[in-house]
Amino acid sequence: MNLIIDRNGKIIKIEQEDLTAELLSGLRRRKSQKRLSGVRVISIANDQQLTSRQKNLVVRFRLDNLVKVSLQSNSVALVLPKIVEGKLAGIEERNLTIDQAVEFDQSTVVAQLEEDLTEVNNYRVKKDSQRAILIGKDEKELEELNGLATTAGAEVVAKVLQKQERKNPTYYIGTGKLEELKEAVFKQQSDLVIFDDELTPAQHSNLEEELAVQVTDRTELILDIFAQHAHTKEGKIQVELAQLDYLLPRLTGRGKQLSRLGGGIGTRGPGETKLEIDRRKIRKRIHRLKEQLAEVRQNRAVQRQGRRNPLITLVGYTNAGKSTLMNLLTAADVKVEDELFATLDSTLRQAKLPIGRQVIFSDTVGFIKKLPHQLVAAFQATLEEVQQADLLLHVVDSSQAQLEERMATVHQVLEELGVLNKEIITVFNKADLVADDYVELLRQNYPNSVAISALTGQGKDGLLDKISNIIARDMVIVDLELPYEAGKWIDQLHQAGRVLEEEYVANKIKITANISNRLARRLKDYQV
Repeated sequence: MNLIIDRNGKIIKIEQEDLTAELLSGLRRRKSQKRLSGVRVISIANDQQLTSRQKNLVVRFRLDNLVKVSLQSNSVALVLPKIVEGKLAGIEERNLTIDQAVEFDQSTVVAQLEEDLTEVNNYRVKKDSQRAILIGKDEKELEELNGLATTAGAEVVAKVLQKQERKNPTYYIGTGKLEELKEAVFKQQSDLVIFDDELTPAQHSNLEEELAVQVTDRTELILDIFAQHAHTKEGKIQVELAQLDYLLPRLTGRGKQLSRLGGGIGTRGPGETKLEIDRRKIRKRIHRLKEQLAEVRQNRAVQRQGRRNPLITLVGYTNAGKSTLMNLLTAADVKVEDELFATLDSTLRQAKLPIGRQVIFSDTVGFIKKLPHQLVAAFQATLEEVQQADLLLHVVDSSQAQLEERMATVHQVLEELGVLNKEIITVFNKADLVADDYVELLRQNYPNSVAISALTGQGKDGLLDKISNIIARDMVIVDLELPYEAGKWIDQLHQAGRVLEEEYVANKIKITANISNRLARRLKDYQV
């Protein structure tokens, strides 16, 4: 027998059936995340043992407590909600005698628990490390999701495989897998579940209701990482725009969960203090952000008009070593971390090739499988560096088991940007971590490629030579005779090209130089 009782001692419901979620689903109870439900359950049966699913009802329905009375012994099992840092984080179990249960001060305990809950919203509490459960289709995908979750600051405590191809429109996963996930949440005392796919607004809301913990999908997780790593004004604008585009269709039904006053995955970013605004205000903010990005694109276009040197852009899968290679080639001092999306804001640095030509290297944001379309749209201003490049360096982590799959992902993004017709050098990075015969096989399979270790510098000269050979196609050797009054060109010849011979005679300077066709056209009046 199960008795459901309110705080005034009134019996709301009596059921003879087993204690299940269905027994509590239709009850009217407090919805505030800062209060317990105002309902407690007394379950009377021959056995004393509560199942893990029954215990989890305390968290799922925010019960004041759950009491199991055994008819076979003089004991009572008491299950209370456990509050940690203002969050409903699990359960606390006590075994009492009948006399102790009678003396139990229900009102005092509940009052203390609710006082602990009043700090912040239940699901949006700042915590050093959230305990996350990952769910995806296979081990390979979960391995990458594990890296994303760790980068975002979560502690991965369990992984659940969902192999069913057909997605459940209500919960994304089937009801059987949902029960398995509930069990894992309870056993691991998890406060976060991350799906390796994008959830619909309805699926997201339904899952949080069923699991009683925060639910995040792959898109929101990546957006959270971008929010952490955006430091420039441009980067913050782009991330906020992507977050608002993601949030807009998910406003309905999320209610107070949008009060992101705490912390944790999915709660960071430039707009974290203003996410309780309605659709009209969000659309207005999106419009303003797009205007600001348009200004950024216009400023970039003006800057490009003044460029005289070729642009070489590094592209590749996230964590392939682009920033390390950038530092090797230009001494740019770009942040290097062994984590996904460590570099978000693009960096441009000048360098001089062995042929004497000045070039500009550009480091871009890394790509990833299932890259959120909100990010591709928002980062269009940054990705224009890829579209404007004279040469692309596709940096590949040669030690990765999914090398070809990751290369295909990068090619897909490059195709979407319309740049696959550009000259591309494939740079197999981290060659020091794999066998020499494997490196040689990669170079045979991809003819226009080099092997390098950006960390140790191995292969740097070969890469620079290959770049030089391509850039040299746009260079020409010219013989010049400059009058002394035109000597201002000499510095530019040394900086932008390679001076082969230089001789000062009576009234002029004779120079033979290897320079760009563009510069040669500007000096045509001095050519001999």
